[in-house]
Amino acid sequence: MKKRATPIAAMKMLFEVAAFLPVMAVAQIPPSDQELKAIYCLQVANKRAATFRNGVSQIQDSGIRAYFQGLADQAQSDGDRLRSYVAPKMQYLDTLALAAAANRANADLDGVDEAMSACFRQCSDPNMDPRTEIGKTKATGCINSCIAAKPHLARVQSCNKLDWLPF
Repeated sequence: MKKRATPIAAMKMLFEVAAFLPVMAVAQIPPSDQELKAIYCLQVANKRAATFRNGVSQIQDSGIRAYFQGLADQAQSDGDRLRSYVAPKMQYLDTLALAAAANRANADLDGVDEAMSACFRQCSDPNMDPRTEIGKTKATGCINSCIAAKPHLARVQSCNKLDWLPF
């Protein structure tokens, strides 16, 4: 004959399970590489949007202003898309790892202007005149190889296309 649990034993078991539940609820799991990249790229998108928005207000020519406004809008849209991907998961993911990804982005972004200026100087050869098709091809190749040689620029540039996001 099976022994029935007494009400006291059942209550004790319930308290043991209940004591364990809050620990389970706050346990954080390591983020995937995709989630870390989303946090990294979110920082990049936020910085791009802010930079373009600040620059737009200083541009007099309406055509150029519209172009940069479009870039700011695209950066904002990218940020919104990244945020919608990662926000529902934030409470479950290891916050230290997420903070490290955000800090890496900020550190990479700090050196972008100087490194890009160096690439533009390196690739500003008269034979690479972007107004001609051959020159444009040469200039683009030069810039791309310069960026590839600088790991922080390559990481930032990897955020240009978000085709790795599931939606």
